[in-house]
Amino acid sequence: TEAEGSLLNNARYFTFTEVARMDLMLRSGIAKIVLQEKILPLVGSQMIRYIKPIKRFQKFQMTTRLCGWDSKWYYLEHRFERNGKLMAQAYVKVCGLKNGHTILPEEVLSKAGFKISSPALPAVIQKWQEADALLTT
Repeated sequence: TEAEGSLLNNARYFTFTEVARMDLMLRSGIAKIVLQEKILPLVGSQMIRYIKPIKRFQKFQMTTRLCGWDSKWYYLEHRFERNGKLMAQAYVKVCGLKNGHTILPEEVLSKAGFKISSPALPAVIQKWQEADALLTT
């Protein structure tokens, strides 16, 4: 219907998160390491919560943050906001592969100049990890 066509399609949200991750990689210097080392970033899982609809062509703000990482995965949060209100929230886990092997997140971060340990993962990501584990057993 016309009303449904005027809303941002659910697949577009994931397109925006992909662009935001590329932007984060470029701004942080990680993209340079990924290209030099021929690392393939792969999404392993993602989830999104739609709170309020965003209309097509409507302005909104998007923020992306690296929540933390473990021995394989980087965990990111993407927030879609309009006029200070949360419209949607997505979480994505991404790994890096090189020659068929997972590259440790700390190795990539270190090469990009970040000498930090992962902060404690938020409870929502810990619960998500538990749910993901149920899907793979």
